[in-house]
Amino acid sequence: MIVSVEGTDYPDSETIPVLAVLEIAPIETGAIVIDEFCNRFIYFYSGFAFAWFIKKYAETLLRQPFLSAALVASWIAVTATYVLIGFSKLPGISLLLGMYGSLALIALAAWCVKFKWHRAFAICGRNSLVIYLAFFLPMAVAREALVNSGIIASAGLVSLAVTITAVIAPLLFYELIKRTGYGLFLFRRPAFAHLPGTHSPEGLRHSI
Repeated sequence: MIVSVEGTDYPDSETIPVLAVLEIAPIETGAIVIDEFCNRFIYFYSGFAFAWFIKKYAETLLRQPFLSAALVASWIAVTATYVLIGFSKLPGISLLLGMYGSLALIALAAWCVKFKWHRAFAICGRNSLVIYLAFFLPMAVAREALVNSGIIASAGLVSLAVTITAVIAPLLFYELIKRTGYGLFLFRRPAFAHLPGTHSPEGLRHSI
């Protein structure tokens, strides 16, 4: 639920705590949809409910790029510390680190915009749903190929290569679909599932 106060939308006092409990609780039903909803939905909802804050936060960081750099550096230091001491997955800690990471990524985005490095990221942002829906297969294939081949010995470099592949491959796949006209149903909501008052059921329109 969203409560509007003087033109600004705020989340009601019950939704966020409930979603936080679902994320913190070790819910493992065996059903991927249920488990992933409990673990992840708070991040989706928070992005929607706190859009007003995120906008003001980003605008502030655009005026203070060095503050953005400090926030990113602090997130790296804090997260690395918790990972090294083995506390990063403790109940509640993972949620806090996740939210901290979200703020750090916004700070990084503000830094990129300030220094005109944002064009590639803008492409990913416009097609974030495409990446989210199609990253798993190229990620899995790249990971298995790199690990089994032994071409790259560093786990960190393997992770970086797999991540880049998981982002770029869906974008190329979607561009191919748009050019051929086949497979659009994979990324566009069908007309019967379209909610009145929302965006067109034709769905994604942006070109890479």
